[in-house]
Amino acid sequence: MIGFVIRVLSSFTSWIRAVLLTWGIVDGVASHYLYKEEKFFPYQFLRCGRIIANLAGIITPIIPIIWNISDGFYSIYLYKNAHPIEDIPRAARIINGSLLAVM
Repeated sequence: MIGFVIRVLSSFTSWIRAVLLTWGIVDGVASHYLYKEEKFFPYQFLRCGRIIANLAGIITPIIPIIWNISDGFYSIYLYKNAHPIEDIPRAARIINGSLLAVM
């Protein structure tokens, strides 16, 4: 699935940007699947928004940049009592958004 998404996105963007957008899409899909018992707002809303925002990166690059960085910071704030190892994917969203801004 990851290879297919990268292949489709690389038709519209550069290869590196396609990998970064794919990371955001897969992160959203995996989070949605793993935590599907959580209520829709704000938890599932953020996950669905992550998928849509990274798909929108094909059209305009600013949407996934802003969404990934703000989603990472907001998720760290939302789960501030979580174990520190759980903050790794949240920090990865911030890094992903920053790398999208650089690319």
